[in-house]
Amino acid sequence: MVTKTTAVQNNENERQEGLPPMMPIQAVQNNENERQLVMLRPQAVQNNENEKLEGGSRRVPPRPRRQAVQNNENEKLVAKSQHVPPRPRRQAVQNNQNEKKEADTAKKGGQKALSRLDSSSEFGQDVMISYSHQDMDFMRKMRGSLEASGISVWVDEQGLGAGVDFLNKIGHAIVEAKVFLSLLSPNSVTSKYCKDELALAYISNKPIFPVAMATRDSLRKNMDFGMQLTLAPMEWVDFSDRDSFDVSFAALVHKFIAATKAGDESKAPPSKAKPKLERPKTRQNLNKMTRLNSNPMDDESDFWERAFKDAKDVPWSKFIEAFDSNYSSLLDGMQISSDSEHKDWLMTVLKREMTVDNNVLSRESYDEFCFVGGVKLPFWQRVHEQAVESYTMREVFQMDSSVRLSAIEDLAKYRSKAVVDALLDLLNDTDPNVRAVAAVTLAKSGNAEDQEVIKRLLKTLQDKDRLVRESGCIALGYLRAKEAVPQLVHLWRNDTISTVREAASVSLEKIGGEEAEKAIHMTKVLSEEIKLLMQQSMQKQT
Repeated sequence: MVTKTTAVQNNENERQEGLPPMMPIQAVQNNENERQLVMLRPQAVQNNENEKLEGGSRRVPPRPRRQAVQNNENEKLVAKSQHVPPRPRRQAVQNNQNEKKEADTAKKGGQKALSRLDSSSEFGQDVMISYSHQDMDFMRKMRGSLEASGISVWVDEQGLGAGVDFLNKIGHAIVEAKVFLSLLSPNSVTSKYCKDELALAYISNKPIFPVAMATRDSLRKNMDFGMQLTLAPMEWVDFSDRDSFDVSFAALVHKFIAATKAGDESKAPPSKAKPKLERPKTRQNLNKMTRLNSNPMDDESDFWERAFKDAKDVPWSKFIEAFDSNYSSLLDGMQISSDSEHKDWLMTVLKREMTVDNNVLSRESYDEFCFVGGVKLPFWQRVHEQAVESYTMREVFQMDSSVRLSAIEDLAKYRSKAVVDALLDLLNDTDPNVRAVAAVTLAKSGNAEDQEVIKRLLKTLQDKDRLVRESGCIALGYLRAKEAVPQLVHLWRNDTISTVREAASVSLEKIGGEEAEKAIHMTKVLSEEIKLLMQQSMQKQT
């Protein structure tokens, strides 16, 4: 009998607990090990790690106040040795009453701009603030102003002691918050953590409010392509003039109110039962709360009609030429030139999304791309939204993402059609690690009745990368996709990689059913007979 690897054993333990088995990817396992090590490190080691953070942009959890605790303990011992009787608690009661009156007065005087969520929850605040640690003073001023206005705030300065897995907590807070507030400074726009948080907020369908702590032009100079792509068309709130803080803050709160009202009207509570997903005829917008701007030319006439008149289809090369001609200035604003790698990436995304066959684009495929939620949008708006969606999804689910694990857990709860569609796109990513993560995430976000998801996951079983095949096995097993049994049996018996065979075996057992059980039984019988014959052959040789 083959001894199973630790990763597969972990998968089996998770399967018995009713949890989706995670893929035994070495990179993911390393990530998990690092998270556990952070929790076990001594304080001195943790302090050294905090001091090494790049530019101070990563969040530094507050150090435990050991001295204060020790002083309290000493005072208790002194009081006990002197047998000092406890003082009456009248003064403490009076202080509590005074504090309560002050809190009531502040609450009445504050502007109750947003309706509070369940206060017993650690997350689910009105606003989640993303910021660089070097901008702590401004963040505290912003937080104080928001809370004084009756707006609850989650920020990673609160309640995150040393050794806590605070990156995961940040991911949960983003998904559960009503509004995402991004404090943009020369420090934050170059922070990997701030960029990951922005990407997660976008795919979580959050209203995003960029707060500019410096001039827009100065901030854009330091932004990479992806962050500029995401933020450029959004409406920023200017806080570059510190003397006008109150004026800018009033405008910000007004935008909060409008955004949360719109979200509350359209938001339905997530169902615990898996809904029956039907593949929509048109795509669903990944972030309905953040509408990107269109091109004025597209508002006057359709791009296809301007460029190709009544043509039913055009060569892909001709389409690219017309695209460059019509949108060159907008592409330059997105840091995309005709010879840049970003341009190649964008055209690859559009070619995939418009299902270009044999390098020919049909008018029908073009129109289908422009329709979102049953409404035809201007072409440039669709291009920009699709580019942001593709970038943010990849940013969140790539292997070095700081929010990837929390995204896999949290986004699965909502089973959004838009998220599922975007994950299906990631199955075609050039990075096998991204394809593998997408397969596992689809298992948690998708539904066994969604035939498009099952069909695409079945293709992962033929992937050249063994980690992708392994993840596909795990995902199909979690969804209990009976259609996958023949291919899983084939992998179990024939794949050259042992971990893929073991993942296929685990999935077959999870799927169950007569066909799977028969295949498992037959293979085990044959394996035992072969093993017996080999033993007999060895005995004859001796």
